[in-house]
Amino acid sequence: MSSTVARGHRANRSPREHPTAEQPPPAGQVSPEPAPRTAGDTDHGRGDPPRASSPATPATSATPAAAHGDDPRAVDKDVTGTVRAVLGDLLDRQVAAARAADPVFGEDLAARVAGFTRGGGKFARSRFVWWALRACGGTEPPQARAALRIGAALELIQTCALVHDDVMDDARLRRGRPSLHVEMAAQYAGAGDGGRAQRFGQAAAILAGDLALAWADDVVADTEMPRRTARRVRDLWSAMRTEMVAGQYLDVQGEVTSARSLARALR
Repeated sequence: MSSTVARGHRANRSPREHPTAEQPPPAGQVSPEPAPRTAGDTDHGRGDPPRASSPATPATSATPAAAHGDDPRAVDKDVTGTVRAVLGDLLDRQVAAARAADPVFGEDLAARVAGFTRGGGKFARSRFVWWALRACGGTEPPQARAALRIGAALELIQTCALVHDDVMDDARLRRGRPSLHVEMAAQYAGAGDGGRAQRFGQAAAILAGDLALAWADDVVADTEMPRRTARRVRDLWSAMRTEMVAGQYLDVQGEVTSARSLARALR
């Protein structure tokens, strides 16, 4: 896995739960309830299985200038909160477009991808992007807005990597909650035998990861930058995606071959 994108995401294969800063509650303690549905959420009277709630969405920055990078010094005070605000705006638009395309797709898949992306993680990658900009003397609002959008795109790439990784490793939990493929299988458990529901959950999670990757690419493509900068960003972005897939493949290939090469591990 590319160190830029998914360092530390690898599976803790025993037990089947990935390491995270957000540990599940002790045995016997009830997990926090997900965020309640809002008036904007859609209920379907089509006989579909009940929708599982997405993870609670953290509050975003209430300062419009900071949320859009108009004042880089304000962003400095809360980089994570500002990225969350930018990401939240982007996700709201993408989910609305997905629901317009098909309500079931929008609720089952797009809303889950948005909830997963909003609902956890340390936002370390987006903070690295921001502080790299500031260390290089970036002070102009257009530079700040571009850096915040690239940071948001990286969080979507991370969603893609984690969701796919959970499928490949058959990880049952992520951040103390059921993995996305497990949650999808549970939602449709009554639609057929257990094996069929499990395969459905895995297929749906692969599509969810693909959707997160597509959204990330959309964010980068729509980010306004000077021509030379945009070209350099696209080159780096393309290389990073290839390295991410290469890292994932070498991970599973090394597992099946029991390869123990230090040189390969360092790659």
